[in-house]
Amino acid sequence: MIVTTSFRPSPRLVEEAERWAEQLGLRLVKRGNRTISALQRRYKVRDVLVVTEEGLRCYREANPPLFFHPGSAFFRIKRMLATGEQEPLLTIPGVQPGDTIVDCTAGLCSDALTFSYAVGERGRVIAIEADPTVSLIVREGLRTYETELPEVNEAMRRIEVMQGDHRKILSGMPDRSADIVYFDPMFRSPIEESSGIAPLRSFACEQPITAEAVAEARRVARRAVVMKELRGSSQFAKLGFVEDDRRNSKIAYGVIRI
Repeated sequence: MIVTTSFRPSPRLVEEAERWAEQLGLRLVKRGNRTISALQRRYKVRDVLVVTEEGLRCYREANPPLFFHPGSAFFRIKRMLATGEQEPLLTIPGVQPGDTIVDCTAGLCSDALTFSYAVGERGRVIAIEADPTVSLIVREGLRTYETELPEVNEAMRRIEVMQGDHRKILSGMPDRSADIVYFDPMFRSPIEESSGIAPLRSFACEQPITAEAVAEARRVARRAVVMKELRGSSQFAKLGFVEDDRRNSKIAYGVIRI
């Protein structure tokens, strides 16, 4: 990986790129008029981290760039603020203010952000992400991204991002140290409408959730372990989850009550 900037960067942006290159131990390359693909060919790298005025972007090969955005969580929270109606993500496991929630497959933290809003200032959301590049971009995005809703901004700032294998991190957590442990594995059959996560697919860990990880989650959780999957997935029964059948949707939540 190399670090560069967007076209015609300001002095402040150049300084920021220098800081990221030094912090990550990566080579800083002047952008000039070169395209991302030209930089990839010239420096024989797969990934290019671009520092822009809008935040960090990572280009992997010819895939769409990966960058942080609150995604569907923004609209979920906006709807909850307007109507008071709660999301199935929250009602099915019974999320409450003050809860501690561990999201084992954070991705861009859309679900973690919804959790963070729901648990409030007294709660805690730990978001575990296996890929170091995704973790970097999401951590920085959660720290700096601004929306029109203060409630969303505050919820973003409260999320704690941990980079690593969720199985190892769970194994280091004390018994009954979280209220809910959550899994959202990247769907093996992509849902076409979910274009917002398309850039994540080239970075995401495709390893399925294991029985060992679920066993650790059951040890850590005080109330429930939850997994989101395609409706009718064989993974629910295989891993001991009871599939929720209250909604007509392509996705479903499986729950293990503790």
